[in-house]
Order: sequence, then C-alpha cells, then structure tokens
Amino acid sequence: MGPDGRFTYTLDLDGYATGVFTAVIKRGNIQSNTSFSIGLQTGLQPIEMSVTKNSVLPGEGFLIIGNSSPSILVTVSLFDPDGTLVEKEEIFTGKDGVFTTSLRIPSGAAQGTWKVESRSGPNFTTLDMTVIPQTEEGLVVIVDKTPPIYNRGEFLTINGFDAVLSRSISISILSQDETEIVSLTTFSTNEGVFTTIWTIPEDMETGEYTIKVDDTSNIVQTTFRVQ
Repeated sequence: MGPDGRFTYTLDLDGYATGVFTAVIKRGNIQSNTSFSIGLQTGLQPIEMSVTKNSVLPGEGFLIIGNSSPSILVTVSLFDPDGTLVEKEEIFTGKDGVFTTSLRIPSGAAQGTWKVESRSGPNFTTLDMTVIPQTEEGLVVIVDKTPPIYNRGEFLTINGFDAVLSRSISISILSQDETEIVSLTTFSTNEGVFTTIWTIPEDMETGEYTIKVDDTSNIVQTTFRVQ
C-alpha cells in the first residue's frame, strides 16, 4: 500500500467463466467488496422497474429496483425535462433477474418531469419522476414542462406538494386580466400530494396564463404560456 493509502491489484481473468463475480478485500477486521461481470449479454425479456421516490428535490438521491432475465447487462439512464442525458450506469441483473442501483438528481436541477430509463438490448422501460423546487415549508405547485410552454390541444399536468392533507384542492386557470377560464377540483393525498391533468383548448389565445391553487390554508400561483 502506498503512502496515500491506495494500491492497485491486477486480476488475471483467463479461465473465468461467463457470470457475475465479487471481489473482496480485507484488512484486519475491515472488509470491502465490489461486484463485476464477465461476458454478459443483453437480454430479450421485458424489463420491470420501480423507484423509491416519485418526487425528489435537487441534489436528492433515489433507489431503482428492477427485474428482467437473469445475468444480463442493463443500462440505466437519467434524462432531464428537455430529454438531455444527465447520468448513465451500466449494471447487471443477478441470478434471480433482479437489479438495483441508485442515482442522484444534480444540485440546481430544473424542476419538472425527469425520466428514468432501463434498457437491455431491444427492451426498455421508462418511469417519470418529478423534481420539485427547494422552498420554505408550505404549498408548492408546478407544471410538467420546463420551460412551461404548451401548444393548443396539449395536456398540461399540474402537480402539487405539501398541501393540507386529504383535502379538496381548488385550481383556477386565469387569463392575463385575471378572468377565470376554468375551475378544477382535485384532492390531496394523506402525504399532501396532488395532481390533475387539463387539456388546453384548441381556441385558447396565445399568451401567458396563471394557475392559482387553494388548499383552504394557502394560496399559491405559477404561470405557463400557450404558443
């Protein structure tokens, strides 16, 4: 071991069969290990995937759990709301077909809908995750696109967090002169989360609009634009 506490060991892999192996390093009562694979291929079966959190803050991590064919290579990717690849990891499934890994949303990440993709060969699956802004405690409302620009006829998803628990939520869409265009109602969960989807009318004029949300305790607003 060098003066910086590091050392390098080269392992001769000649004669090793295809599969997943674990390298174990011990020193006294301390032990560390890491796994690696040799000769694994991508799979042909569908991939199932779940995440431990559906909404996260910038800088926060989350765990991904998936299942597919045993002992295959899987690529897990994280995409921001613009579809830009932010992080990618090459991992593999175990003998039971299960894979796990963790990713972290970057600090200063844009709020909105991010995507997690797991892919092996021609098979892939994706999940949406919502990155919420770091704010003081209280009601937060965001939409699913960054920047929040929509076309007529497009779906607009309104997400809310830290609302009064298990309560009716009133949502108003207002024009620039504060005329109410539509009134929506949804309900918060026992964790204070709510979501609803609204279709932007085909005859809606170009311009900026306000979403006003009332959970009977707080009123907050956010804006979006129709182009």
